[in-house]
This record gives sequence, C-alpha cells and structure tokens, in this order.
Amino acid sequence: MNLTSVLRYAPVQVSLRYQLPLPIDSHNVAGGFRLEAYRMNLLAMNKNGDQLYVAYGEHVFLFQFRERQSPVFQGELSVAPDTINMIKYAELAATGPILVAACGNPVVETGAAVIYFLDVSTASLVGEERVIFTMSCSVWGISVCERNGLIALSSNDHCISMIRICLENEWGPQNRFFIVPSACRGHQHNIPSIDFSAQGRFIASASIDETLRVWDLTTGQSVGFSEGCRIEREEDKWGWGVKWLPIDSVKIIEKDDPLYSYFFESTNTLTQPLLSNYNEEEHSATQLFRRRRQPVQIQNEQIQSIPQILLHPDCLLTDDSEQGGLMLLLQEIGLSLEDLQAMKGENRNDKLVVFTQRNFLHLLRGGDLYQLVFLPQVVPFSNSGSLMRRGMFRLNLLDYAPDLSLLAVGNQGIGTVSLCRLLRNRVGEFRIIIEDIVPQRTAMEDEQVPLAGLFFRKGNSYSKTCPYYQLILVYLDGVLQVYEVERRTETSPLDISACFI
Repeated sequence: MNLTSVLRYAPVQVSLRYQLPLPIDSHNVAGGFRLEAYRMNLLAMNKNGDQLYVAYGEHVFLFQFRERQSPVFQGELSVAPDTINMIKYAELAATGPILVAACGNPVVETGAAVIYFLDVSTASLVGEERVIFTMSCSVWGISVCERNGLIALSSNDHCISMIRICLENEWGPQNRFFIVPSACRGHQHNIPSIDFSAQGRFIASASIDETLRVWDLTTGQSVGFSEGCRIEREEDKWGWGVKWLPIDSVKIIEKDDPLYSYFFESTNTLTQPLLSNYNEEEHSATQLFRRRRQPVQIQNEQIQSIPQILLHPDCLLTDDSEQGGLMLLLQEIGLSLEDLQAMKGENRNDKLVVFTQRNFLHLLRGGDLYQLVFLPQVVPFSNSGSLMRRGMFRLNLLDYAPDLSLLAVGNQGIGTVSLCRLLRNRVGEFRIIIEDIVPQRTAMEDEQVPLAGLFFRKGNSYSKTCPYYQLILVYLDGVLQVYEVERRTETSPLDISACFI
C-alpha cells in the first residue's frame, strides 16, 4: 500500500540530517567522550530551540544550536553535587528561564535537585545564581508547571516532592522557595518518571512498583492508578515513562479516508482492555502532602530561606474537600486566584496518558485510566552487542510533536527510537501506528550504543498544513544525531469536533 498517495492521513517522512561528536575537548577521556550510563534524559533545549543542554556526570554543557548546522560549544554551568540523572528546561513567570537537574548517588543514597537561573539572552547563569536542594536519596524525575511555578521531583524514597518558586514580592528576597518533602505518597518503589498536566492540577507518575498513578493537587488524593500488563518477568513490569497528551492533538481519520478500514476495521492493531480503575477502598489512604519529617537542606545562603508556613500544622492537612487543607496550602504559598481556578477547572477527560514499561506502551484515557491501546513491542528486540545492558533495556525516553500527532519512544538500552502516530475516529476508537523506526547506532565490533537523551524541536519552517520538526538524539558515546521529521503531503489542520471517548 502506497501511503504517500493518501492526502488526509499524511504520514511523516524521517531523514537523518547529520551526525557528529559533541565538541567538548576539555572533558574528553580515554576512548572518547562518554555520557553517564543508567540515567534518564540528559538532553534539554530552550523554547526557541537555539540552545542545547547536555548533562555529563556532574556537569551541564551549553551549546549554541542552529537549524541544519552543527552545535557550537558555549560553556559549562556550575558543577552539581552528584551525578545528574535528568535535566529539564522551563520558563517561569516568576524567574524567567531555569534549568532543573535531578542528581543522585544510589550507592550511598544521597541526592539533590539543582535549579540554575539562566540569563534569557545568553542562557548562562545569572551571575552565579543556582540553588541546591539536598535530599535524602537519589532524585530521578522532574516535571515543571510553567503556569504556576510548581516543580515536582520524584526520588528513590518512593515519593514526589514539590518546590514552589515564589515572586520576590510574595515573600520578600529571603523567602523565594516553598518546599514540601514527600508530598505525594503511595507508590511502593522508586519513581523514575513524572509529568504535570497542562494547568498543574494533576501529576502522573510511573513507578518500579509496576503502576501508573494520577494525583490531584486540588483535593489531596491519588485519584486513580493502573497496573501494567500481567507478565512473568518482574523487571518487564516496571514503569519507566509517563506523559500527558492533549486529545485534540490526535489526528482524526474519517470514514471516507482510504486507510480507514485498514486502521479501524481490521485486526492488525492490538487493543486490549486492561484492569485500570483503582480499588477505592484499598487506596483511600493514598494522599498528597502527608509529609514525612525528613530534612531538606538548601545551599546558597543569599537566596535560601524557606517560608515559615512549612512549620504550621494547618498546612499539613489532608482534607478531602476542595476547600480543605491542601487548597489553603496552595493559597498560602503564593498561587494566584487565577492559577487556583485554572487548576480546579482542569478536567482529565480531555486528556490521554502514555505509560511505558520495559518494551510495552499503554495509551489510557485520562479520566478513568481505561486502556485504549496496548502495544506489546514498540521497538525491535535484539540481544547483539555487549553494550545492550539488560538493566538499560527500557522505554524511558518520551517526547511528543502535537502538530504531527507523533510520539517519539526511545529504548535507552539499544538506542532505538520508534515514531508512533496516534490516530482516532469519530466514535472515540484509538490506534497507534509505528510510522518509522530510527536505526540503531553501532560502534566498533557492531556494539549497540545506548541513548542518553531525546528531544523534539519545532523547525523554523513550521506551517499549519505541513509542520516540520527535528528529532535530536544524544548517545552515551557523546554523538549527536539530528533527524528531520515532516509530513509528506499537506493536510487539513487537526479537527477535534464530534469526538467522544
């Protein structure tokens, strides 16, 4: 079947633009520049797509990035206290651009979160301004809600902690941070991935305890959880990735499309309802902001102070009503009435959730976490190559290009990325079609090179009818690859009318 002739479906075309080693001469080691193994996403970019950040050990390197040009090394941010597991870029109304680094040493179980405050023009530090939050164990996951300034961190204490960066006129120059350690409690194992919903009301989390959970910050409750597929090997069930997706970004395939019968009337795509709604009686005690009394230290005394409200017992309430202790807590830490109303008005029913395990991908409804699509094998499995460490064989790298309705899913251990197109029809049936698979990179002796980071960048030639993206990959041997991803033909804009799930 010639997909290129279909106008309305408009599949994507993927082509390798260039590949080159990252130019970090001062940090080269014997055998070449190699990033840290067994980490999460070590790649981040700014909103304009012209500044590239790569984490290496305790360092964060900055590159100037131009479309269809090689990146240029610009400098290094201040050294972090531990090995960096993940980095995330965000732009907040309170502070401007920041880079958050999750750090940890699992051998001695120390951890930290570092917030770098960046100059908007140069992306270097504002003076030498950074803040280090020292925590009791390794930190792995990061999510930032840019609307209200909340930063969520997941760690090896099986909890999600929350940091709120306040405006200086809210607390004064010595009260810029509000911290709630162990805010979201309920997982039984480490949490490698978390993701805020658009307005910051919900947090989704994927855990090694084999579950996906959704937390509601306006009520203080875990509002749903979903178990992964029932399989024999324990490590295959571990949760590695999670991401919210807007339902209006999923392309509708009409009945008169030549491929409608192929996608929705044949049995070529596996869809399998899964036990997903949580047992309310069993999990009613799973709440947010049931805080453990554990120390969190802040370094950098000039901007260090925690508001005294942390010590007030009323702020640790876990009332189930929307006017209970948690809403009081959110008001007290400086969230505006507009932010609170936006959070309370946000609905999970117009969202989807992607949940990934070792080699399995689940697409679930955000409202009740009912499974819509289950893909048992997203990337090809291969045992060749000594670098294919079993512990790194996991789908832990996710990014989404909404204009293309395209999900990039990276298996870190074998360095393979699948580009999965999300489709739906008018009655709310969903499909995931693997459009393309980025080939595995091999080093000497045909060893597979694991991935260190993945990022979708919207291209400068973007248009509504024919959007263009770049898929940027960084491998553990320090090699950068840039792929061009675009529609093969023009198509109508996304249509969200008359779609029900």
